[in-house]
Amino acid sequence: MMNPYWSALGIEALIRRITRESFAGVHVTIMTQPREKLDEAMTRGIDLFLAALAEKGAGCRVLAPSLRVRPTPLLHAKVIVADRSHAYLGSANLTGGGMDFSVELGIAFGGTLARQLADWLTALGQGLVPWAK
Repeated sequence: MMNPYWSALGIEALIRRITRESFAGVHVTIMTQPREKLDEAMTRGIDLFLAALAEKGAGCRVLAPSLRVRPTPLLHAKVIVADRSHAYLGSANLTGGGMDFSVELGIAFGGTLARQLADWLTALGQGLVPWAK
């Protein structure tokens, strides 16, 4: 999952849309901006999302570009890939506006394209570092 901007309001909107009771055995990797580049409201949104996933049994990790790389790359894409077989690519940030108020565009797809996107994200993730606490 890749998303640059977060908010508690947006995450609450996303959590309302999660219908699965258990995420036991599910591993979620979030790619976002370095913690130092996000304001407190955005980091609170990510923390809320991690807590909601952990409560349902998911294992989570957050990756971001290293601040040692100058200029620090901006992860701006909004992507979700599930099981390397289903994907969403769109414009909505996980903020209140992005989830509930903005006119956004996205596409859901599967098959070979979803696997190729998952491979690209895996390769990208190898150049990122764990999110600093």
